Amino acid sequence: MATSQGEAPHEYRLSERRFSGSREEVLQQLDELIEALMGFRQSLTTSNRGEAAWPGASSPTRRARHAAVLIVAFLLGVAAATTLAQSASAPPPATAGAHGSGKETVSPVQYGVTLEGYYQFNANQPHDRVNDLRAYDTRANVFSIQQAAVVIEGAPDVEAGRRFGARLDLQFGQATETVQGSPANEPRPDVYRHVWQAYGTYVFPLGRGLQADFGKFASDLGFETNYAKDNPHFSRAYLFNFLPFCHSGLRLSLPIHERATAMYMLTTASSRQRTSTTSRATT
Repeated sequence: MATSQGEAPHEYRLSERRFSGSREEVLQQLDELIEALMGFRQSLTTSNRGEAAWPGASSPTRRARHAAVLIVAFLLGVAAATTLAQSASAPPPATAGAHGSGKETVSPVQYGVTLEGYYQFNANQPHDRVNDLRAYDTRANVFSIQQAAVVIEGAPDVEAGRRFGARLDLQFGQATETVQGSPANEPRPDVYRHVWQAYGTYVFPLGRGLQADFGKFASDLGFETNYAKDNPHFSRAYLFNFLPFCHSGLRLSLPIHERATAMYMLTTASSRQRTSTTSRATT
């Protein structure tokens, strides 16, 4: 660096400086650095010769040093401001759930809808358009809305501290008319026609959790079900005609192993043919 006549050369180093903490703490660190740099400049301008420390001194060397200090301070401020802006624009970290699990919070109430329709052609061309040996698609050569359903469910979640729940299934369409609202098994069929399931649930702290359901629920007998999306035999569901469609009453379920659950029901089983009161235990 250039020096005045008779003055020994000097060398100064500005070490890398890191800034951390909150926005206010980083700004305070910047202010302290700027004050230190300004004090360092003043000590240089007044050393040995008692020269004035005011930045307006006429020496070109002093003016260059002053400008360098201001440039360094400005660059440090820009770097800190950029870092703070990036931190502010970054998405916040995922917050833990209500119980500290860190999982995404899920609404306790779930909704679902299904819609199933078809067109069926019968090469035998029955004069009354009735397909024999069918439970659901009983009409030939017609378009039909087989089933439209709305499901509202608030299942219990023991881990979240919620032991109670409820479910409601409303169904409309040809399938509903086939299996619901028969005067042979329901005292007021029009009241129950579109209510496929409506029951409440409570899980008792017994073993792995004793679940009690009370109300009207779909039958678990057989491998067929009234939902087309869950029944690969839906178009030829004829065995379903001879089994109970749903049950009304109490159902108890107790898991005894990861792959085994004991169940007991005290219910009224409903089908198109009959109504019967059942008490059964299954595993």
